[in-house]
Parts: sequence; structure tokens; C-alpha cells
Amino acid sequence: MAREIFDCDCDRMSRRVERNDPRVAQRPFRVTTPQATAIAHQRIAIRPAPTKDRTDFGRRLGFTLIEMLVVLMIIGLFIGLVSTLTRPDERAVLRLEADRLSQLLNFAATEAQLTGKSIAWTGDESGYRFWRSGEDAGWLEIRDGEPLRARILPQGVSVSDFRVENMRPQGGMRLEFTPQGASLAFAVGMSLGAERYSVVGSPVGDVRVVPGEGKVDGDAGPR
Repeated sequence: MAREIFDCDCDRMSRRVERNDPRVAQRPFRVTTPQATAIAHQRIAIRPAPTKDRTDFGRRLGFTLIEMLVVLMIIGLFIGLVSTLTRPDERAVLRLEADRLSQLLNFAATEAQLTGKSIAWTGDESGYRFWRSGEDAGWLEIRDGEPLRARILPQGVSVSDFRVENMRPQGGMRLEFTPQGASLAFAVGMSLGAERYSVVGSPVGDVRVVPGEGKVDGDAGPR
């Protein structure tokens, strides 16, 4: 009996201390019954999933849009490049053909001096070809497989003018390069649309390209 009374007094003192102690009073009241535990588990189960997956999805979507913009930009650049290649600048195309003719005429003059056989050039509006003098003083066309083979000008490019010593010959377009190296001053005009270039040569063998119509004289300079 005394033991029970002592335990009850101790329990009362313990409760009194807990009520008077601020630290004890601030402790949250928790119910640890089986029903409370089950309710807590249910609340945890119905909580919304973390937003990490949504954030990752948003990031993935953002990178996809950026990649699409980059692809569209590359496609635009590619289309512009193809347009430039398929429809190049007329001036550049004409200059390329004029440079080619100038180099071939220089090559023909050099070959004539080295081989001792005259080389002739003939042309029309659509192209030109080279001839080599034969053993019987005849002329043989230089065929495919050699640098001086026949050339067809690109569409739109034409030989629009031909003068020798500032005169337009009555016959066809023809130049002759002899082994002696001396030749007449000439100008071969080429055109594409509104663009003009001339391949001009001097009596001393200087052949070059000038814009517009070349002046045919000893200097072979531009007019």
C-alpha cells in the first residue's frame, strides 16, 4: 500500500514538473496509437510526387526547341549556299572564263615557240578551238585529251567582240601564234548579261584580262 502511494506521488510530481518546465511545455503532443500511424502513412502516400521530373521535362523541352532553332538556321544557310552555287554572280563567272581563255592563249604562244609549229585559235559566239600546223603545211584541230582542246562556253557566256589592230576582220575569228613569237595586237571580247571582259594581247606576247572593252594597241591596256 505504501509502495502504491509513493508511486502515485512521484507521478504527480513528474506531471507538475512537466507543466512548469517551458522546454517540456513546448514539446508537440504526439499520438502514437496504431490508428494515428496508419493515417500518417496514408498522408505520405497521397502527397504529390516531387517536381524534379517536371523540371527535367521542362529542361528537355527547352533544349529541344533550341536544337530546332539551330537546325532551322543551318537549313537557311544551306539554302543560301546552294542558291549561290546554282546561280553564281555573273561577273565572277565571266571573269573565270576570260581568265581561262587568257591562260590558254598564253599556253598556245609558248607551245608554238617551243615546238617550232604554229598554233592557231578560232572562235565563234558559243566557243573556240585550237589548231596545230601539220607536216604538209595544213592545219589539224587539237583534239580532246590535250590542254588546247575545244571549249564550249557556259550558257549565257559568249564571244561578243573580236578585233585585230583595232579592226574587225571580215572573216571569222582567228589568231595565229608563230614560233618567232611576234603577233598582232588583238582583243577578244566576252559578255554575260550586262558584264563585259576582254582578253587583250600585245605584239610582244603579253596577254591579259581587262574589264570592259580592251583597247587594242601596243600597250594592250584598258580603255
